[in-house]
Amino acid sequence: YLFSALFRPSQFFFKPWGKWFRKAFSAYTHIFVQNKSSWDILHKFKFENEKRVLAQEIDNATRDKRIAILKIKYNEDKEWCRKIVDENGNDQDHKIFNEIAGKEQAFLNSIAPVKIMEAIDDLISLGSNILWRTPAFLEARYRRLIEKPQLFNDQEQAKSLMEAGNLAIQNKNYDRLKEVNWGLISLLPKNVQQEAKTGKIGF
Repeated sequence: YLFSALFRPSQFFFKPWGKWFRKAFSAYTHIFVQNKSSWDILHKFKFENEKRVLAQEIDNATRDKRIAILKIKYNEDKEWCRKIVDENGNDQDHKIFNEIAGKEQAFLNSIAPVKIMEAIDDLISLGSNILWRTPAFLEARYRRLIEKPQLFNDQEQAKSLMEAGNLAIQNKNYDRLKEVNWGLISLLPKNVQQEAKTGKIGF
């Protein structure tokens, strides 16, 4: 076995005079490469060391790395959501959170990234839904939205909504403030709307 191989066209194996050196690869039954470009080089020079296995190893390495990243993200989002549920959640919110967390051993031990992604989406959805009925968040989100009024696609409509937002805060009308926030979000460029809908990060 040859593990973690990294090949480049400039290496002497792949020079016109390197055929003799390339024969050394025949000693290996499996060659595990670090990236697709290394696999492409092997394929170009017709190394037949189980091409299917090589391709599978590349896919497995990529998948394992993706799963590792998703596990980190899941744990981060879980703590983010837990804090929101503890501070502002009702009984139903606690029940939903516990149901998600109760299944984590199954999907964290799975080799299917989609299961972890679904759990992450569920946590973000739960946390965001709680935040969007929390007065402090609604005010903070409104102030964040109006920090860069130049982003709004319709300036006249944005101006009208900002006036309504200021009035809603003054009157502590949070149902109206929520409507204003959603209206302002709809005026943002498409590429930042999704981030603005959640309570996780700025945009």
